[in-house]
Amino acid sequence: MKRNEETLKHGPGQESGAALVTVLLITFLLVTASIAMLTAAGASARNSTDVLSETKAYYAAESGIQAAVNALRFGDAGGPVNYREAVNYFANAGTLGGTAWGLPYDTVCDNDSRVRIAGECDNSYKITVRDPDNSQTSLSFRTTGAAFRQVGTTTWSASRVFTGTDGLTTTLTWEPNTPNPSILSFNAETPSVATQVGSFKLSNGASGGTPITNDTEFRIFYELMLPGNPGWVISGKITTAGSISVLSSKYVVTGSEIQLCGNTQNCGQIQIPGAPSQELSTVMPAQIWPKEPHRLLVTSTGFG
Repeated sequence: MKRNEETLKHGPGQESGAALVTVLLITFLLVTASIAMLTAAGASARNSTDVLSETKAYYAAESGIQAAVNALRFGDAGGPVNYREAVNYFANAGTLGGTAWGLPYDTVCDNDSRVRIAGECDNSYKITVRDPDNSQTSLSFRTTGAAFRQVGTTTWSASRVFTGTDGLTTTLTWEPNTPNPSILSFNAETPSVATQVGSFKLSNGASGGTPITNDTEFRIFYELMLPGNPGWVISGKITTAGSISVLSSKYVVTGSEIQLCGNTQNCGQIQIPGAPSQELSTVMPAQIWPKEPHRLLVTSTGFG
């Protein structure tokens, strides 16, 4: 009986290359771990920088809000800043630069008007203000009539008739604007409008007229066309010489301001017609501002 046996034997050098694979594998793992650690470290550094910048920007923006509130309450040397001034100033980019509300704006930071904190552009704020109700874009007003009376009497009437010794008459009336109500438009460049509230009209009778024979008081009923139709009475006097004066040249209702006659009580002199059936009008000039906003939207942008 015969049996053959074979044995597979590995000689020296038969396992060469296994160490290289092991080294490459370990190296790959170490490089991967190193890259992950470096990436994490970089991200952490960037996050720290972002957090610092965001924190600086946040507190800069907070400083802007507090500065705006302080300016609205106390203003600069000119006193508190009203809402109309605030909107008009920041709506007109041409006025930026210099001092507004006592805040030191400049154009150092990329020509972008900001207030720098400690002189740093990366630690600054910028304020914008607007009227969310757009109450300053337009306004309409009208005069609903007038009344006259001789000084020293108690009877008011819609017109005043002067009668001379020769029986000739001259009639004084009030003539509203055309159209009535009048509509005014405003913007940042035109924060107020020069206009007139109406005219005094003197007219002679068909046979002729007479000068103003008595000092005459007048009342003009001015109405602002807003919800509730607020209004007031413009009171004054016309002398026998034709001089027109008002008791007050300035009125304010619901934030809308009107200045009469160049902000003076002297409104000039009325024209006296000379020929029969002649009419002459003398306007009452006014400077009118829109309604002051009752709220503001203040945006403070912080830079870090």
